[in-house]
Amino acid sequence: MNSLFCVLRERLAAGETVALVSIVRTEGSTPRKAGSLMLVDKDGWVCGSIGGAIVEHLAIEEGRRLIREQTDGAPKDFILRPNEISDIGAQCGGTITVSFTRLDPQTPGIDAIVDAIIAQHPADAGTVYIFGGGHVGQATEPLLSRLDFRCVVYDDRAEYADPTLFSPDARTICHPFSAIAEKITLTADDYCVVLTHGHQSDYEAFSFALESPARYIGVIGSKRKIAFVEGRLKAAGFTDTHIHAPRVHAPIGLDISSETPTEVAVSIAAELIMVRKKG
Repeated sequence: MNSLFCVLRERLAAGETVALVSIVRTEGSTPRKAGSLMLVDKDGWVCGSIGGAIVEHLAIEEGRRLIREQTDGAPKDFILRPNEISDIGAQCGGTITVSFTRLDPQTPGIDAIVDAIIAQHPADAGTVYIFGGGHVGQATEPLLSRLDFRCVVYDDRAEYADPTLFSPDARTICHPFSAIAEKITLTADDYCVVLTHGHQSDYEAFSFALESPARYIGVIGSKRKIAFVEGRLKAAGFTDTHIHAPRVHAPIGLDISSETPTEVAVSIAAELIMVRKKG
């Protein structure tokens, strides 16, 4: 489940009223697109974002007002172009329509209401399969989960497929890399992040991913290590067309001169966001 909705359920279970702020329509250039969400409480606490700056400030104040006055609000248009009647001083050059939904835990049927809202805002399609639960995997999964990627961590070592090392929403699998297909089936919406502990397991995870329709395949490692794995793949019958397809990123991540596990995780997350945004 989208982490924002997990927070929403937690706040309601604690007896707190919140306002759900949602972008329902955009025109022109805007900082966030339709479907962007934000939670607000009466004190100005915020979870999520609809783009920041003045639009977000005004939306937060409107959400707080609805909670304070125990009323419901109509959608509002924010024009992000200068010198117009409804101009709010922004420079993006577009229009955002924002809706406001007050969610009170005392409302009869509130659970069903929340279920209906969640159904209207599905999480981004696809799951990220992280092959390797070592230091980089442990840095990467929590970051991706906070970015609303669904994550599965796969390792053949029980101590690195330990659920306590990862986010509560992440799934872990402990199974041999030589038998990934016994546990996982990849779809065209899925992402493969290969961060294993050895050349052989890299080869097994990489070859499994290449045989799938996965939209993204990323492999960590030095040029020498990747060249070794590619040699094994060619010996197994994979061609350069398969190995160097646009969906394959080896080495993984955007080039930000990363060195530490956390820096590598940031580079991976940035690349996955880029792929996700391209649709």
